[in-house]
Amino acid sequence: MPVLLWHQVEEWVWPGGFIEWLNCEVLGSPEVLAPLTPKRAFVVNVRFGWGMSLAASTVGDRVPAVAIFVCSSNAANAIMHLGWAARHRRWDPGAVTAAFLLLPWSAAGLRERLGPGGAPAVHQILGLIAGVGGFARLITGMRQHTYAAK
Repeated sequence: MPVLLWHQVEEWVWPGGFIEWLNCEVLGSPEVLAPLTPKRAFVVNVRFGWGMSLAASTVGDRVPAVAIFVCSSNAANAIMHLGWAARHRRWDPGAVTAAFLLLPWSAAGLRERLGPGGAPAVHQILGLIAGVGGFARLITGMRQHTYAAK
């Protein structure tokens, strides 16, 4: 949870600018506050980000799919930030913590739980599908909203 906190501080507080960056730069929206509105951002960050992180902390490895979900969705988030930064050769709101906190933490959590010596296969599959698939669906849905609005 501290990793997520620091990542969101970089995105939202200092130096901030995440909503505008995601909408305009990543999604190509002509609107600064759409399709990711402050309300949607709150739901994504608090309900899903903090909610699933709290759930993973609570259930621990009794339900490893939850930890795999959190690690894989955070890894997908980090890859989005770092991929964009590399392609555009500049910083984006979240890139520093994605590189130094989010991706290493996610990789360590996944390394511990994936593969033959890790969690049961069904947990690995469900966690990865929910984490990576959920993140991809979130971005794809916002991108579709942007194109529909144009």
